[in-house]
Amino acid sequence: MPVGCTGTYAGNVNIDGTQALQIKQNVDAGYKETLCIMCRNLAGSTIQHDSFVIEQVRNCATALTGALQTVVHPAVSIEYRDGDTTLHVAAANSAVFFTNPHNFKADGTTTLCGLINNCVLKQAGCVNAYTLGNAVIDATTGEVKLKKNVDAGYEDILCVECKNTANSVV
Repeated sequence: MPVGCTGTYAGNVNIDGTQALQIKQNVDAGYKETLCIMCRNLAGSTIQHDSFVIEQVRNCATALTGALQTVVHPAVSIEYRDGDTTLHVAAANSAVFFTNPHNFKADGTTTLCGLINNCVLKQAGCVNAYTLGNAVIDATTGEVKLKKNVDAGYEDILCVECKNTANSVV
């Protein structure tokens, strides 16, 4: 029954012929439902438990699939520095590109799908690996750094692709 123990319930939980709860466990987006469980014996006596909470967390392997970056990172222009082998930080971490709303449960402390922790650079279009070598990425943090000492200069269009700990790709 719905919360409040009145009305008819329709949702992700059913009671089978043996009076066992059957709870859906295949909803990719996850769900949280608050129910009333009411039992009645043959003599007509009832007992109820209102506000029974059932939560199926989302499928972390698909949590980031289809997500888009919230802000397109602006183009970066770097001044040429002859002989300077230090790298220019173009993006401090993956949060510059992506948000990860599935890292924690609603309580803010319990890990749900985990951090974005595996980033790579790809060519524009995000299909082929980036191999030109003018940019590097820290796979764990997503920090992107660029060379400052390329005599001919360069213009590279990059794609940043990251995964969470469950290997969901954004």
